[in-house]
Amino acid sequence: MSEVQFAVNGSNYIKYPNPGFYLNPDKLDAQQRVIDKTWLKAMYMSHDDHGDYIEQIFDANLQLKAPYIPLIGGLVDASSIVTALKG
Repeated sequence: MSEVQFAVNGSNYIKYPNPGFYLNPDKLDAQQRVIDKTWLKAMYMSHDDHGDYIEQIFDANLQLKAPYIPLIGGLVDASSIVTALKG
């Protein structure tokens, strides 16, 4: 429905001005897999860089890769990804 409204109004999705998103633990299950696909889609669409971040920190099954577990409950951006990799 929102897609139709966007087309009629000529509006578009809201984009974050700066890349980075909060990795809410409520969006993951006990094995750190994404359980909220709506949230995932919103993160992809809210900034062009978010897709790269998501593809780096999650595997093909949408499970958070081990080095990135410290990001749960915090900001995911270029800097925090590098910091997580350094341990």
